[in-house]
Amino acid sequence: MFLRQIPDPNLAQYSYLIGCQRSGEAIVIDPERDIERYQEIASQEGLKITAIAETHIHAKPLSLRSPICEIQKISPTHDCCHASPK
Repeated sequence: MFLRQIPDPNLAQYSYLIGCQRSGEAIVIDPERDIERYQEIASQEGLKITAIAETHIHAKPLSLRSPICEIQKISPTHDCCHASPK
């Protein structure tokens, strides 16, 4: 199991990248504006982001779920994004 807490230096909030080295898949919890850093960390750890979850979307002025899902080719759902079945 891989777990990284990622702070936003300008806000008092954190996001999390959680991954499984065996499957090579990862989820981002509460993504922030700089999506490249999630991709970079995941790549360094040999992981692919396959899911996004937001626990408090009401607290964010802009949801990043759609841009991340689009870049990572992840299908959005109501509360989470997940990789489309092959």
